[in-house]
Amino acid sequence: MKKIILLTLVLSIQSSFSASLKMRAREHFEFHEIYSSTDMEMYRGLTNTINLWWEDPYNYSFGLAFTPVIASISEVEKDSAFGEKITQQNIGLEYKFFLSFIDTSLFSRLGIGYSKLEVDDGPKDEYYGQFSYIGLGYEIPMNNFGLALELAYRYANYNDNVYIKTITPSIGFHFYKNL
Repeated sequence: MKKIILLTLVLSIQSSFSASLKMRAREHFEFHEIYSSTDMEMYRGLTNTINLWWEDPYNYSFGLAFTPVIASISEVEKDSAFGEKITQQNIGLEYKFFLSFIDTSLFSRLGIGYSKLEVDDGPKDEYYGQFSYIGLGYEIPMNNFGLALELAYRYANYNDNVYIKTITPSIGFHFYKNL
């Protein structure tokens, strides 16, 4: 009997949380500057972020962020020390909040987490570290969805004195009524 009560309690709590649990996605075009102890390399390309979080639309959202699901980051100049392509994978926490005291559609996003950098060619194939993220955006409400435009900066610090500065403009489509 205790197991049935516990299971019912757990399922009730889970269903109350899942009512506001949402999945969101945004697409980025990123500009990376990779610094090592000997050089600086530039990369750019398309990537994305998936958020799984709790939200109160046009007020706040917080939860997990995963990036990228699909990426195509290529070097700008030839003969890079890190190879032709890179993949920067991030998993962390994000908090998005609207700056309603200025404008009801203006928002900011803060994030932190762990990062993995995979390179085609270099002294190592993978680098591990942490990142921080800050963004400023504007979400345009439309009938059943919101169109979010954002400009952000990500700083990732890795082992072996490697770090990346990233400028990342993005666009997100948020289907509030349907998903």
